[in-house]
Amino acid sequence: TTATLAETVKEVGGEQAALKSSMAGLKASVDELSTLSTQIGGLDKLAARVDGLSKDIAALRQRGDASQAVSRLEQDVLILRSELDNRPAATPGVNTSEFDSFRAQVTRTINGLQGQVANLQQQIDRR
Repeated sequence: TTATLAETVKEVGGEQAALKSSMAGLKASVDELSTLSTQIGGLDKLAARVDGLSKDIAALRQRGDASQAVSRLEQDVLILRSELDNRPAATPGVNTSEFDSFRAQVTRTINGLQGQVANLQQQIDRR
């Protein structure tokens, strides 16, 4: 039974290593989600900037100035519009339900493994 116990301890150690790897992957995913949330927030600022430049162009055209300023602003608007079009569409709210369920599953697994390790340690201590 000592051999079985030692084998079980090794298996639990392997499962803990796999969980640590999964936790690292989860942390990377959460960090990426945070980065994407920040980028999505930046889209609102970019859209506001494009709208502001469009209004500036319209105001300059009404004055009759077909100068370099209008051309420069038109180029800026084209650049900003292409940046805005090339970015992913903003979602109304960041959906973290998948991450939350994965985190809950990992937490349950870790708690189960900790219980198994404690039980095995008690069995070892009794001998």
